[in-house]
Formats: sequence, C-alpha cells, structure tokens
Amino acid sequence: MLRKKTPAAIAPTSNKKTNHSSSSKTNKLSIFQFWKSKDKVPETTIGFWNFTFNIQATDIFGIAVLSRTISIIIDSNFRFLEKQTKFLKWAIILWEALLITMVVWYIGKVVDVIWLVAKLLDDGVRGVFRVIEGILNYHNVVIEEALRQPIIGLEPTVLDETVVDFDGVSYHISTPQSKNVIKFSVIMQCYKELSQWGVQEMLQREYSPYCQTEVEGGYDLSLEFVLQELPQDKEEREALLRKVSLIKRNLLAQPFERAFEQQAQFENEKEANPTPDLMQIHYRDQEAIYIQAQHDRVTVIFSTLFKEETDRIFGRVFLQEFVDARRRPAIQNAPQVLYSSKDPPLEIRHLPELQAAKDDEDIGYVTFVLFPRHFAKGEMREKTISQIQLFRDYLHYHIKCSKAYMHSRMRARVQAFLKVLNRAKPEAQVVEKKTIT
Repeated sequence: MLRKKTPAAIAPTSNKKTNHSSSSKTNKLSIFQFWKSKDKVPETTIGFWNFTFNIQATDIFGIAVLSRTISIIIDSNFRFLEKQTKFLKWAIILWEALLITMVVWYIGKVVDVIWLVAKLLDDGVRGVFRVIEGILNYHNVVIEEALRQPIIGLEPTVLDETVVDFDGVSYHISTPQSKNVIKFSVIMQCYKELSQWGVQEMLQREYSPYCQTEVEGGYDLSLEFVLQELPQDKEEREALLRKVSLIKRNLLAQPFERAFEQQAQFENEKEANPTPDLMQIHYRDQEAIYIQAQHDRVTVIFSTLFKEETDRIFGRVFLQEFVDARRRPAIQNAPQVLYSSKDPPLEIRHLPELQAAKDDEDIGYVTFVLFPRHFAKGEMREKTISQIQLFRDYLHYHIKCSKAYMHSRMRARVQAFLKVLNRAKPEAQVVEKKTIT
C-alpha cells in the first residue's frame, strides 16, 4: 500500500539548531569570499552590494563627499597628529577606494540599463522596419520566423500554422507525426501551369532532399524536414531557411529563367524569326503574366485588374509615370515600359480569352521589355526576377497608400474648415435686463 509522503519524510528534520540569521549571513560575504564563490552562490548573493550595504547611488556620493571632507579637516587642522592619525588616514583612503569601486559598479549598471534600453529600441525599430520590409519583400517573413527555432536552433516544436501570401498563395506548417518532423505544404493557383515550364527541375535542384511524393491533401507541394537529418553547419541551415521562405519566388522564377535561356539560344541561332513559346501564368483571378522570349529581348506583360474607379485613376497616373521615367538621363538604361488600358499588346492580342475582354476598361496591360543587359547571369538575373515578380504588389500597395494619404488630407482639411466655421459664429449679445424703479 502506497503511502503519501509527508513534508517530514521528504525533508528530514536536522538535530542542529536552526539559525534564523542564516539568510543575512549568506548575503554578507567578504569581497574575497564573493569572488571565490560567485559561480556557486545564488543570484541574490551575487548582488551583495545591495544586500550588504543597502546603499543607493545618491547615498554613495553623499558618503564620499563626507569622507573627503573629513580627510581635508584632518590634513588641515590636525597636522600635529600626523603620526597618530596615519592609521585613520589609511582607513579613509581604503574607504574612499571602496566607495569609488561601488560608484564604478553603479555606473556599470547604468550603462547596462542604457544598453538594454537601446537594444529594446533597436529591436523595436528593426521590428517596424521588418514589418515594412515584409510587405514588399522577396521572401516570406512569417515563414522565416515560424521555422527559425526548429531549423536554426534544432529545437523540436509543435507547429500547426496556416500562412497566407500575396496572389492567393497559402502555406501550411505542421508537425502531424512528431515534433522532430516538420511538414511544409504550398498551394498556388498557377501551380499546374508552372509545372509545364520546368518547376519540377527547380524543385529537384533546390529542394531535392526534402521533396515528398505524397502531397498533403488540398495542397500542390509538400516538403518534409527531419531535424536530425538537417545540416550540422549553422550557415547551411540559415541558407535552407532562407530558401524555404523564398519558395514562392523560386516557383514563379522558373518561367523567367526558361525565357532567358531561350533568348540566349535564339541569339546564337542564325534563324531570323524564331517561334518562341508564349508562357501564360494565371496567378490571380482575371490577372495573368505573359512571358515571351525573342531574338534580342524578353517581353513580360502584366494584365492587372482595377476594381474601383479611383484605383483605375491612380493606377493610370502611376503607370504613365513608369512610361515617362525612362526619359530621365539617369535611368535611360532601365527596361522599357509600355501601358495600354483597353487593347492588349500585340504579343497576346490573338488569345481568345483576351478578345472577350477587349472593351473592358477595368483591365490594364503593362509591358516590360527586358534586354540581355538586364538579365545577365548571376546576381543581375536573380535581382531582375525577384523585382519583376513584385510589380503588381508594388503598384497596388502604392495605390492604397496614396488613397490613405488623400483621405488623411481630406479629413485634416474638413477639420480646418470646421474650425473656421466655429470662429465665424456671431457671439450672442447679452442684453442687460433692468427693472422699473
């Protein structure tokens, strides 16, 4: 029969007398004992400056001034007792040295507090900028933060998060079987179209150790990470985490890379008019990206939908500025930009789906003409692919910011007019009533 342990059974009573002042003695250590046992004593004992002396910074400065005054009095008025006060003078010197040490310690604490506050402010500012950066960034910040602890720290974590991204892309991060096995699934509206342009080759090249043949239900792609099988080098795990957060960018990059390779082939061939592929990516409802390689350039066309009249007006102003910006001498080497509001560009005018929407004023077409200098192999090509993917988000983000700015200006103007009207009200004249006397 099991018996519940009493407190006496858990902690037997000692025969020695209890010393009620043990806690105070624990906190009152000499300097030698403190430095000798600072790694073994509890945290409250390490802060022996506060527990032993219980002196604030202002008290320290006051005692320092008082002790210095006493030493000056002894030096000036009691010189004849020089031999007799030698011990007292040495005691004052030691006391001042101890006070200086305490002042330095307090200054160090103040510096630590200042550093902590600065770090918190820096983290806060960085957090704000990370939010702003995450709005229009190549990688997904939420995915990077969710997977940082298990992938970088190799800490098993229970995960079940659904993350959404631009263009209707959704991710599911979960640990369905074990905390050591992370499943990462992706769903994209245009995944089947991307599969026609070599996405599987990219997945095998970038994510081959983690690709799964059995895809999670309702998703297009699944990756699996076993924490014990991840690279031991922290830099390699950092690169893996960055690569996972860039999966949307890498999936959409494959048609661009294919078009750039086709342009290089056409440039080397002697055929004057090659027949390039027109790659269509319907990444949003009623919106698509069209990519076509030609002999000396690559044409990228965005069809964008403006659902509101104000969005159409702001969008037309922004896109016209894109067209006119190339006239500036500083950016004459930028890609050529063309904009049309109704008629589709010549490269896609033959498509049946665009013939039906030919007279729709809500749809606009933006054409980027990329020349070989814009997609030279290396960093230039990667940057071009990353930036051109964000064009639609960049455009609509600035449209919304402009509308918000206009609304704030309108509210400020209305408040100013209300103040003017309130000041224009005539003051009520107070008529003094008199009685008949």
